Amino acid sequence: MKPGLILLLLCTLFIACKPDQSDTQGVSDLIIKVNNSVGNQAVQYGQMIYMNNAGNKYKVNLLKYYLSNFVFTQEDGSQFRASNYELIDAFDSTTCYLQFKNVPQGKYTSLQFSVGIDSMRNHTGLQEDDLDPLHGMIWTWNTGYIFFKHEGQFLDANMSPQQLLYHFGTDKAYTQIQLALPSVDVRDASKTLHIDFDLNALYNTPNEINFIDNNIHESLSADDSKWMKEMQDNFKQSFSFIKVE
Repeated sequence: MKPGLILLLLCTLFIACKPDQSDTQGVSDLIIKVNNSVGNQAVQYGQMIYMNNAGNKYKVNLLKYYLSNFVFTQEDGSQFRASNYELIDAFDSTTCYLQFKNVPQGKYTSLQFSVGIDSMRNHTGLQEDDLDPLHGMIWTWNTGYIFFKHEGQFLDANMSPQQLLYHFGTDKAYTQIQLALPSVDVRDASKTLHIDFDLNALYNTPNEINFIDNNIHESLSADDSKWMKEMQDNFKQSFSFIKVE
């Protein structure tokens, strides 16, 4: 075989074996760490140490909620979407680390996610993982999932403990959250985004929610409509970006 032909064949083989750059675009893992706080304090189980703007002193015996459908947006407007459903339990730290694999490398300037379960999955039949009914976060398949649960007690005007039970849900309660990011540069090394959920902000801003005569809500009656709208507005102010590592 002529030397020139051999060289041509070798070049052809090299090109054929070279990885397709479009299939090997740089990707990295990304972690979101959810911090749960009450004002400037870490949430603690069963401690009557918190107070909202209405002057209600209260405690937290249970705090669980769903975050879903994360969207990461780069400087150029391109987006990475993750159709995931994450159940956060404030008293189980393992649930507060959310991992996203194969995130395209680039500079991300905003993060969007939702509190709750979208209508496409809210009424689907038996589901697994964080949507498993065994987690106790569903009413019925017809009504759907409980998006947020806070259970505990508060002190009334006579300083007597009263039950506190807020179960927030149904399709109309699905709430989108938008957070600006300080141009998070996702490269080869994995990054961790720290975000905070402030339970006190949920009861304070922009709507002040008073527990007295308003301490039990299941989101299932017509009387809950006003409270649900106030909670939706407040949810948008209760999440914040802390830092990136």
